Amino acid sequence: MRVVLMGSYPTYPFRKELNLRRDTRHVVTSWNVNLSRALAKLRGVEVHFITFAPIPEDKVVYSEGVNFYFIKFPKFMKAFDLFSLFQLSRIKIHKLLSRIDPDIVHGIGTEHLFPYIAITSNYPSLITVHGIMSEIVKRRGISRLSYKKAIARLERYVLKKAKRIISISPYVEETLKGHSSAKFYRVENAVEEVFFNTYSSQDTDKLLFIGMIQKGKGLLDLLKAIKIVRGWSKGVLLEIIGPVLPNQEKYYGILRRYMEEEDLEPNIKFLGYMDRVSVAQKLAESAMLILPSVQETAPMVIAEAMAVGKPVVATRVGGVPYMVNNGETGFLVEVGDVEGLADKILELLKNKDLRIEMGRRAKEEALRRFHPSVVAWKTKAIYEEILAKGGV
Repeated sequence: MRVVLMGSYPTYPFRKELNLRRDTRHVVTSWNVNLSRALAKLRGVEVHFITFAPIPEDKVVYSEGVNFYFIKFPKFMKAFDLFSLFQLSRIKIHKLLSRIDPDIVHGIGTEHLFPYIAITSNYPSLITVHGIMSEIVKRRGISRLSYKKAIARLERYVLKKAKRIISISPYVEETLKGHSSAKFYRVENAVEEVFFNTYSSQDTDKLLFIGMIQKGKGLLDLLKAIKIVRGWSKGVLLEIIGPVLPNQEKYYGILRRYMEEEDLEPNIKFLGYMDRVSVAQKLAESAMLILPSVQETAPMVIAEAMAVGKPVVATRVGGVPYMVNNGETGFLVEVGDVEGLADKILELLKNKDLRIEMGRRAKEEALRRFHPSVVAWKTKAIYEEILAKGGV
């Protein structure tokens, strides 16, 4: 079975092969990394992955059983693509597909062009929905003509025309109800094996946040909660992993000023970007993961924390309640409830046995839901079902 996956893919690990001149560490999309690698390990599956990259010329790279096609897409191409109603990219990738001649094409992430390119190809196709662009545009109040606004409109077209959709969370299906008549399949994101295999320390009270440094992640609320927690434990330490997005320097400045004003600098460390092995190790050395986001679909960091065997304290938004079993594998609080967030952090810090038990349950659930071999087999079964029906 020859499979073409299309979606966003981290280019930073290939920076030497691609001669990258830009820092692309903020592009993580680990779900695509884990799925492509896991599928490539299955007998009888040949995996090709097509993605865009800020490079001067197209490049083909073979790595870990996967054929990667990095298609040049400099910043100015967005304007040309938008002007052509995305036909430039569609035509170019359709030509590449005809050379690969796959049995099935899988477009991942409707916040990008790839699902549109997949469903308009001449091959059996399906799409996976991750972030829902129409919801992002609505939440951010984007009204003027922009690339994201155009993608949101394209997303509506894709959802109407797609015959098969992989949903990574029940939240996705609930949100898309009434917008698509496609057949839905439930397959959650795969977590890299290193998270399952990393030894988890229980003798720690360090706190951890993982994510982009941006307003939507609720970091200011987290800093305010740490101020409350410090009243019980002056030595409490929160480590923050993740890069500052290019348009979020102002927000980062607000966070730093708050830390200075409240004398929180000894209690909070910004660690910046880390590779996946280092992230897994940091999770193992932490008492819990904290994610106070304003909105999430199915955060990879929660699945990764569960795989390591750590409880999660998060906000009750989007698909998070389908991942964190409140009171069993972690705690859920409302957005903006700083005192509630601090209370749940303190409850776990004060009760080591509770942390251990929640972490044990979380790991058991992660093995059942997020292990890459499980996700790969489920995905392959869907491909086989589609092909058995002639791709119709």
